[in-house]
Amino acid sequence: MDPRFLIVIALLGYPAFLLVQWSKRRAAFRDFARAHGLRFRGTIPSDKYPPYACFRNVATAVLLYHVAEGQLNGLEIAVFDFPVRGGTATGVIVSGPAFQHGPAPNSDGDLSFDVQDGHLIGYQLPLPIGDLPAFVASVTSRARRAD
Repeated sequence: MDPRFLIVIALLGYPAFLLVQWSKRRAAFRDFARAHGLRFRGTIPSDKYPPYACFRNVATAVLLYHVAEGQLNGLEIAVFDFPVRGGTATGVIVSGPAFQHGPAPNSDGDLSFDVQDGHLIGYQLPLPIGDLPAFVASVTSRARRAD
């Protein structure tokens, strides 16, 4: 077998693998949105719409992926993936009550918070897709305590 053929297969196989992983993640976000009555928006610019543009680390991401928005347990939320140095982070922005201070940092250090213009964001890098419901519940419950 020609070694160039194996190189071509390897070069095409990796992008195909990434595309399959991205499609699975998108489907999981879409299913999460449907199950929780959220609106799935897909990919949007990060610096065009509030509350995304309020947060520097989100606004500089250029694009937000797998965006789902709506009301969950009486809070306005947005759930999305965004690129950061070192990979992709998953974020949850909670709007509604005018937050003054974010929750204390998580003891394990994986979950970070920020408050800007009365909006709270919790984000984590990297987040396995199976942990999305628990992650959203964690951020919204900590947002309720921070209020």
